[in-house]
Amino acid sequence: MKTWLLAALASTACAFPALGQDARSGCSLPKPSAAAKVLLLSAYEGDALSATTIGSQDIAIRTASIDVEAGSEPLYVVALSYKPMIWRLSGAVERVERIVLASQSTEANGSRPDARPIVGASGIAADKVAFLPRPACLEDFSEVPSAEAARTIGVVKQQTGKNPIVAAAYAVSGITIPSAALKPPSSGADVRPSIAIENDGKGFRIDLNGKPRTEEAGNALENDVMRFYPGGVVEIDTGTVVASGEPARYEVLPGKAGLLQLVRSGALSRNEKGELVIKTKIRFPAGLYGGESARFILPRGVPAPAGDPGHSCVVKEEAGDTSTDPDADC
Repeated sequence: MKTWLLAALASTACAFPALGQDARSGCSLPKPSAAAKVLLLSAYEGDALSATTIGSQDIAIRTASIDVEAGSEPLYVVALSYKPMIWRLSGAVERVERIVLASQSTEANGSRPDARPIVGASGIAADKVAFLPRPACLEDFSEVPSAEAARTIGVVKQQTGKNPIVAAAYAVSGITIPSAALKPPSSGADVRPSIAIENDGKGFRIDLNGKPRTEEAGNALENDVMRFYPGGVVEIDTGTVVASGEPARYEVLPGKAGLLQLVRSGALSRNEKGELVIKTKIRFPAGLYGGESARFILPRGVPAPAGDPGHSCVVKEEAGDTSTDPDADC
């Protein structure tokens, strides 16, 4: 049985109740052991982009690391995020007796109160992972002290019977536990790693882990990739991911990274206005919302792309009209 399905069945304490029940019903945390130290980790998003998706090619997944320090005391971890996330565990992972995962996001660009959050973890056995069933179960936070933090800490303390050790950030690169030390943010805007794109026979992959260089004028899309994902694009083996949906490799990377990937492959070209001209049949990258949206030109005779354009504007040359989300700026 696949790890994601095993994980979804692993915790009866967090079983998904029928729709229409009270928003907090079924949200009880599994009980920690008497010896366990409880940790509460929270972030709006990871600062790196995952090359593995959860459940859909149209959902952009972020990622951050959890490094477990050596020691004998068992650890009980509650990990929260706003955006869809894969937490990557490494180090003395055998110390983790349970990790409880939650996210506010249940779809590509939003949250439904009756839907399952999109979240996962890698590097840990499925029987140690539990999922909270709905976004309302626990509220993420990125600052302590704050009202959101106080509410969530109070719920965790009440349900586990222990004061949690807390670590939080807006865009997290990594967290070391149990010391709750935040990994320093990735490089600033002045110096970034170079970008390489490789074709491994399965598809193109962007690697930001190259020799640092100063940003150069004229590389707007490359610089956007570095700005939106300062932690880079992280390859995660789908077979190691325990998630609330089935893990899969992206056909096209999300957001700005996917746009750069398609430009580098020749499937898109950029005109002088920065518009993206579609040259052949493509899939829109996931997550083209807000600042990651784009303006596409679909020439006559070119097949319409698969996937979700998000907030992006798509100008169909043949019809002379636009196909866009109502929030797009066309």
